[in-house]
Order: sequence, then C-alpha cells, then structure tokens
Amino acid sequence: MERLNIGGEDHKYMSVAEFAKQIGTHPQTVRRWDREGILKPHHVLPSGRRLYSEDQVNEIINKGIDIN
Repeated sequence: MERLNIGGEDHKYMSVAEFAKQIGTHPQTVRRWDREGILKPHHVLPSGRRLYSEDQVNEIINKGIDIN
C-alpha cells in the first residue's frame, strides 16, 4: 500500500499486483482492463506506475462484477 498526499489529505493506494490480489484476478487482467478502458487506475504516476484505491476494490467486490 502506498500513501499519496492529494489536496492536503493522505490517501492509500495499491499497485496493480496488490489490487489484482485483493479482487482475485491476475495483474495482467487489470492491465488489460486499463488498455481496454474497462477499469482505469485512480492515479498514474509520472513513471507510468498505476495506482488503485480501496474504493475501487470495494466497488468491484460489492457490485459482484465478473472479473474473469
């Protein structure tokens, strides 16, 4: 988990691998969703690193979205 300060508030974000593990899929699937516009990361760092929020995990889990 990574912390970023946005607008004066600390927020927790996770890498592609951490996010994929939380929702029970493979990191390549998450990257494909990004490429296809299905699920965009919450933030993309200047280095290109994708970061996902806990809210995004909860949204997928709570909505019962088919992740396969």
